[in-house]
Amino acid sequence: MATVAIVGGTLIDGTGADPVPNSTLVIENDTITQVGPASQVNFPGDATVIDAAGMTIMPGLIDCHVHLTSPGGHLSLEESFLTSPSLGLLYAVPQSKATLDAGITTVRDTGGTPAGVREAIKRKMFPGPRLLISVSALSQTGGHCDGHMPSCVDAYAGLLPDIPHYVVDGPLEMSKRVREILRAGADWIKLCTTGGVLSPSDDPAHTQFTLEEISAAVYEAAAQGKKVCAHAQGTQGIKNALLCGVESIEHGIWLDDEAINLMKKNNAYLVATLLAPVSVLEAEDRHPGSVPPYGLVKTKQVIKDHAKSFRKAAEAGVNIAMGTDSGVGIHGENARELELMVTNGLTPMQSIVASTLTAAKLLRLDKKLGTLEEGKLADVLVVDGDPLADIKVIQDKAKLVAILKDGEIYKDLTAKRVTTMA
Repeated sequence: MATVAIVGGTLIDGTGADPVPNSTLVIENDTITQVGPASQVNFPGDATVIDAAGMTIMPGLIDCHVHLTSPGGHLSLEESFLTSPSLGLLYAVPQSKATLDAGITTVRDTGGTPAGVREAIKRKMFPGPRLLISVSALSQTGGHCDGHMPSCVDAYAGLLPDIPHYVVDGPLEMSKRVREILRAGADWIKLCTTGGVLSPSDDPAHTQFTLEEISAAVYEAAAQGKKVCAHAQGTQGIKNALLCGVESIEHGIWLDDEAINLMKKNNAYLVATLLAPVSVLEAEDRHPGSVPPYGLVKTKQVIKDHAKSFRKAAEAGVNIAMGTDSGVGIHGENARELELMVTNGLTPMQSIVASTLTAAKLLRLDKKLGTLEEGKLADVLVVDGDPLADIKVIQDKAKLVAILKDGEIYKDLTAKRVTTMA
């Protein structure tokens, strides 16, 4: 039995409890078997030791909203149209690695990534986070994920055969398409119940899908033990999703009191992706002219309201789970979301809990992930610094001195051991 002991660090366990200095965490194979003050933990002499003295031991982070096959940080339509489906799929390889390098050990991909990527990571064909997928992001005709441009060219015409088409209309067609997506291996169903910022033919405030269509998707997902998340920016589209039993609201740009009360009543989750509009503006700065003009206009219109809604939800006690929309932004910069959550009302500890335990609860992985407790899978970070004093330290990959996933050492820059999984 392989044993790893992480010794001497300050433990942030992901529950929100006070940090525990001089802690030791013992891992046998993929599971945490002991954790606590060093004086109370014993481990065998032949264990692999990671010396975390003066550092922080914390759970691997969970990002609930990414797009691994989208080449983040460059939003050029020209580049998109010149990218073949096979090349687009291969973007997932370096971008999965960049995500794991950033300390993100689990992600939910909310559209565009087929089951093969999940299975390839499981088989260790390339390094990446534990992956849950929604495969296709469903849209009504003319909706947020209808790829038809004003020229009538369909940007999504070349979808891979194991990604069912995004556009669906009517409850019966919705039921069939959800079944097709589940057949394709989806862990989650993703709907677009409002327009969006980067779609050419709609407005983020506009409502999309009827209650009957949304309910059909929720029913079909539940019949196979799955949940639904909704790209929902406008107020009524948010409410419609919640009324029909959607589990998480992605973005949530215009939340009113009624929507917030519905979220709390339903124990639903907000995955705000505060980084997304920031990333759009940064992409235009890096590559002037690359972002479609309509995207820039809408981004500037929503960015302040987005932050305001997040603050309102946080103050009301809505469940907040971390998500970035990486793919719009650069993969590997996921931890910037924690800084934005802190800027907009959370404490550093609350932002960590949102990125660990609460995210694990949303993904229904909390019995195995999200906290550093005995019996849980060993997804662990060792951070050279104190994220409670400066949440930005997690963004510095040089400060992520050790990353473990499923108990396996992916990265260790401490004096005791230097190894990688790939």
